Amino acid sequence: MILYSIQCVIIRAYMNVKELKEVLNLDGSTHLNIFFANSSDEDVAGVGTWPWDKEALTHLGGIVLNPLFYGTFGHTHTMIHEIGHSLGLYHVFRGISEVESCNDACLETEPSLETGDLCVDTNPTPKYKYCRDPEPGNDTCGRRHFTNTPFNNYMSYADDGCTDSFTLNQVARMHCYLDLIYQSWRPGCKPAPVPLPPRVTAQDQDSITLEWFPALTGHYLDREVGSVCDRCTEGGVLLQYASNSSSPRPCAPSGHWSPREAEGPPDVEQACEASVSTWSPNAGLDSSSVGSASCPPQGCMLQLEFTHPLVPDSLTVWVTFFSPEETGLPAIHDILLLTLSGNNISLGPQYVFCDAPLTLKLDVKEEVYGVQFFTMEQHLEIDATLLASKPDNPLCQSCHPLGYRLIRQPPFTHSPHGLILQEPTLRYVDRDLKPDETYTYHVLTVSRRSESEPSPPLSHQLGSPYCGDGLIQKYLGEQCDDMNFANGDGCSNQCKKEPLFNCVDEPSLCYFYDGDGVCEDFERETSVRDCGLYTPSGFLDQWATAVQVSNEEKIHCPAEVAVGYPAVTKSCQSKVFDLSHGVSQYAWFPCEESQQHSWTSQYWLKAYYAHPMVAAAVIIHLAADGTADIDQRQHNITVQLVDTKDQTHPLGDWRLSCRNNPLVIPVSHDLSVAFYRTKAIIVSFSSPLVAISGVGLRSFQYFDPITISGCQSNEIYNPMGQSCVHYSCDAIECQKPMVSNAEMKCSSPGYFNGARCTITCNRGYTLKIQRDDDIIKTQSESTVTLTCADGKWNKQVTCEPVDCGRPDKYHVHPAVFEFSEGTTYGKKCTFQCREPAQLVGSNNVLTCMEDGMWSFPEALCELRCPVPPPVPNAVLQTKRCNATGLKVGSFCKYKCKPGYHVPHIDKRKRSVPVTYHRRAFKRQCTEDGTWQSGECVAVTCEPPPPIFHGTYKCTNGFQFNSDCWIDCNRANHTVRQHSRCKQGPSTNVIRCRKDGNWTGSFRLCPNLTGQCSIPQNLSPTIHLSCKDGHGIGKECEVACRDASSSVVLLPNNMSVTAVMKDHWWNPPKVKNIVCTMGLKWYPSPEALRCIKGCEPFMGDNYCDAINNRAFCNYDGGDCCHSTVKTKKVIPFPMSCDMREDCACRDPDAQENSKGVRHRSIG
Repeated sequence: MILYSIQCVIIRAYMNVKELKEVLNLDGSTHLNIFFANSSDEDVAGVGTWPWDKEALTHLGGIVLNPLFYGTFGHTHTMIHEIGHSLGLYHVFRGISEVESCNDACLETEPSLETGDLCVDTNPTPKYKYCRDPEPGNDTCGRRHFTNTPFNNYMSYADDGCTDSFTLNQVARMHCYLDLIYQSWRPGCKPAPVPLPPRVTAQDQDSITLEWFPALTGHYLDREVGSVCDRCTEGGVLLQYASNSSSPRPCAPSGHWSPREAEGPPDVEQACEASVSTWSPNAGLDSSSVGSASCPPQGCMLQLEFTHPLVPDSLTVWVTFFSPEETGLPAIHDILLLTLSGNNISLGPQYVFCDAPLTLKLDVKEEVYGVQFFTMEQHLEIDATLLASKPDNPLCQSCHPLGYRLIRQPPFTHSPHGLILQEPTLRYVDRDLKPDETYTYHVLTVSRRSESEPSPPLSHQLGSPYCGDGLIQKYLGEQCDDMNFANGDGCSNQCKKEPLFNCVDEPSLCYFYDGDGVCEDFERETSVRDCGLYTPSGFLDQWATAVQVSNEEKIHCPAEVAVGYPAVTKSCQSKVFDLSHGVSQYAWFPCEESQQHSWTSQYWLKAYYAHPMVAAAVIIHLAADGTADIDQRQHNITVQLVDTKDQTHPLGDWRLSCRNNPLVIPVSHDLSVAFYRTKAIIVSFSSPLVAISGVGLRSFQYFDPITISGCQSNEIYNPMGQSCVHYSCDAIECQKPMVSNAEMKCSSPGYFNGARCTITCNRGYTLKIQRDDDIIKTQSESTVTLTCADGKWNKQVTCEPVDCGRPDKYHVHPAVFEFSEGTTYGKKCTFQCREPAQLVGSNNVLTCMEDGMWSFPEALCELRCPVPPPVPNAVLQTKRCNATGLKVGSFCKYKCKPGYHVPHIDKRKRSVPVTYHRRAFKRQCTEDGTWQSGECVAVTCEPPPPIFHGTYKCTNGFQFNSDCWIDCNRANHTVRQHSRCKQGPSTNVIRCRKDGNWTGSFRLCPNLTGQCSIPQNLSPTIHLSCKDGHGIGKECEVACRDASSSVVLLPNNMSVTAVMKDHWWNPPKVKNIVCTMGLKWYPSPEALRCIKGCEPFMGDNYCDAINNRAFCNYDGGDCCHSTVKTKKVIPFPMSCDMREDCACRDPDAQENSKGVRHRSIG
């Protein structure tokens, strides 16, 4: 038997909602519970449980109403509002006021079933409390006016004087959840209906084959309240999720990660990300201790029990998060099946994946009632466990299968009231047909008590086309037809093309096109990887010609890489640890080395453009979206336009995601104010893991509102030249066009009014149109037609040499270019390799070609690594690593010499105690041409017990092969030369072995007598208790007279005030002093002091300022986004300054791991 000792002492003057429901324990499986409880949050009127929460049908479900609000003026409909939430309704303002950015997937621009509150009959609206449409306010993602808003809807926040209704979509949504989730609330109701119409799956000359989906709930058996039939499958297999849970360490102040979170079905929204809806060993850590207690030797344990013991066929467990250690040990140390007979069965260690459940096929003959999971991984999170019985379980034998009634109009000849078909039959071949007759089919679910509502209808005529016949009927909305009804193969069961698939031929053959390297016409607008960035017709895109950034280092994060066309061939990175390798060659990111950053820092990039234009959109191409491997929250970016008068125009906050790359931000203009031209764009963000490859300014190609507004009464706007053209009824002759580097053909010998001349630029030259305001616009074509009007040509054109611009970032890579002649047609440039890249080839000259591209390089810069520098106390195992010029990605293997080992990763929350020494390691040549670090450190042994302190000598400290000895023949224990005598467990000469253990142990010298004197100069704040006297080896307990303080050993000349002032001090705690063989106390009593102890709230997800120091393990990680369990820092009290007392100070936190390191002194 395993015994655990747990102490959780948390004194509070309140109960949280979960504790209240636990105490009341009111069943919620047959009705909705409504609780009344005062809230510590004075603004909360009520809280409801969503129908998709696992607690919905338990005693933890229901709604809670605040009696301070309920029934008062303006809040008489609060109960209706919260019931709406319980039945699956969102706020009507969800799509405007509850989105996190202007490109949030839930942003609602028009009524929709896919955004906002997911109801198409509620118009978008911001949060508003009055009984009318809101007044025009601040710009809300490009919208200021909202009309016909649903302020009279129960799911708004308007006063009760006008809330009086739900919409039809809302009613349908509530009915859906009543059928899907809350059937047990209506035991006498009809069974769940079939949600979709039946469909034709085959057809011949005289018959059609129909198939349909099962009932909405997916159950095969007739459900009865209190029975297990809703958990039985088609073959009599009983499926059970855990219904009871326990753990030896269940105490957590927050209530998160408790064993109960592993009960019921899985409910984690995002796999592979930390979630509070799981059980984790971290929940049971003793928060009163300094540091992080590891799991016991047998592992942290979770026990789950099931309602009905059964002979199992399989066990499935959802492990949704874990952080594997370098040891590579399985995340689950052992799984133990608990049997009724007591002969528990071990399934051994198991490797798991966070994105897929672990299913084990079992060969067990005994009845199992529960399961125990053991793990050494403290960050492991278990979401749910499912136990499946063998087929034909006795508990399922009394369950009756659901039936289906297939009805037809005109009716079946042999069965006018329809056909009754039993599960699992979901198919029928109808041969009772007449040609040219249209038949309408419905399916009803049939239970022993009643029938459901009929399904939606299917109308079909024998011989008519249908989805699945292999022919694409475009007039029916079909986009493909592969003659099957499987989803995921490119053609859906509704004959629609699936995302990123293209389908050809009949029957359809579908293929995944995105990223195949071929740019097809249909993907020009969508596939950046195959076709590059797409510019819509009628628009022009400019890319930055210069940038300024908040922080820059020329080597590690040069700003110039964000100039010009972005590196679209590089994939955008998510969930990264740092960006120090490779990204700096093609994208700018905030150098972590350049300043000490925190997650509250603001970084910015300002992009300038050669030709200021009226902005239509901003394009931001990302190389990394800011999400970290630990803190996987998405981040926002703030965008501002800068006009030619240096005025800024905000575009709001936008969510960054590699899935939406590039980010295209539309620009809307207020027609009540003057238009402006944008000369620069400012983007700002807070995550140091955002990398920007390019920032583009999209403008109109044939439309310039500023020029239009400047046209005089006798002028008209010419869209091709984007200029105002004077018109007159008098014929005035134009001058002959003078255009160099071009051919000209005119419609007539003279240049009279109406004459037309076509200008074609020579090869290597591009057409440029000069407008009245001197802004030059480049045409993509080389030919333009000029028209003489009122003595002026409608355009002023020139043919300028093609400008190749800067070479693409990967044209030579990585190189620094010099353009002594310029960048136009025929000009040459040279390049030098950016260290540590090396030039391969001899010709480092490029020529600008007539097509605007630089010539193909005859030399290139290749990143190579030099010979790796030697590693002290290690032997290189890979012979080829003795040569220079190793390619990026190459590995070199090393092995530490005897007595040395690879240092262990310093993880304060290590789940596996270090009991071994790894000697082999590898170093890799990184993308910046440097080698990864590696080292070998000496094996060291633990110091001998304190009783021997000061009485032994060692040849080389506690390192490998060092001898330590005690000379019992000399009273003062001075050093003597000794021979390496035979050593044993009782000798007074011991040696440190290569495994980190001593060859033996010291023993007390014989005939040693005496005792230590009473400790002198002890601080008056410390209480001393010597219950066993002062003899050799006896210990005295030390404790602070102030119970909230701790006894510590301070360094020389260090005061308590200095220790408390600087958070990085971590003096060792002292609980006992011992009388040594030398008749001295250790540690020395004179060096002991009392300092403020740690409050017992570490690891409770609130950042306590008094605990935010190394001595208290930086409040158990609660003050840094990367270490707090909830990934969100909440200061306590709320007034605590997030830049001072509640700042992220932990030097080992991800926020500080790459910046200026804090000191760590113990």
